[in-house]
Amino acid sequence: MASTPTASPSKFVWRELLTLDPESAKRFYGELFGWQWTAMPMGEGHAPYNQAAIGDKTVAGILQLDCELDAAFWAPYIAVADVDGATETAASLGASVVVPPTDLPEVGRFSFLHDPQGAAFYLFCAANGESTDAEPTPGEFCWEHLNTSDPAGAIAFYTKLTGWGTQSFGPVTFLTHGAEAKPLGVVSQAPAGMPAHWLSYVLVDDLAATNAKAKALGAEVIEERIEVPGKGAFALLKDPSGALFMLSEPETKKQ
Repeated sequence: MASTPTASPSKFVWRELLTLDPESAKRFYGELFGWQWTAMPMGEGHAPYNQAAIGDKTVAGILQLDCELDAAFWAPYIAVADVDGATETAASLGASVVVPPTDLPEVGRFSFLHDPQGAAFYLFCAANGESTDAEPTPGEFCWEHLNTSDPAGAIAFYTKLTGWGTQSFGPVTFLTHGAEAKPLGVVSQAPAGMPAHWLSYVLVDDLAATNAKAKALGAEVIEERIEVPGKGAFALLKDPSGALFMLSEPETKKQ
């Protein structure tokens, strides 16, 4: 990433697709959401980092992997004030450090981890001090959902690591941020046999139209419409490379 926006500590600030085929992913997501791509040089011997933008706002990145993958996947970045300290804390709480704290010149410092149940995520501190806590617009990520084999263990891990609060409603627990307890994600039990993973949501104006477009581009629509009273409607999709993601249509769109 070249100009990743910052946010208040412990908020989600970036999402990244890890894949073996970035060119196919760029075509799919570019056509689906209107993302415009810029290839950022990463130095000799390294594939470029592909960064997506809507207008002048950067929204996501694609990292090409050299290792074997069962399927591509999205991973969120969590903003922290001290990557080194947060990484050490995460490790002490049972996380696996895949990439230790590393500097990205003029961008910031990051680490890449798997939580104790195996879900992938990043810790990140931007090099600049800008704040961008604005509400998302269509084509931007707007929510995170952690599917995990051990919701109680995952909640204990992330609340200790980030200071997040929680609000529980039946089998679902919302993750909250700050004194206002603003919801920023949710934790639930993963389906049997499914590895733990973070699931990122993209805001859209028209769920049905976006589903149809995604199908035409080669995606699988797993759940076409999930109604949540007072929240809107959602869809679960798998992109052509196997990466899961969600669409979110606001309540005001509901017919």
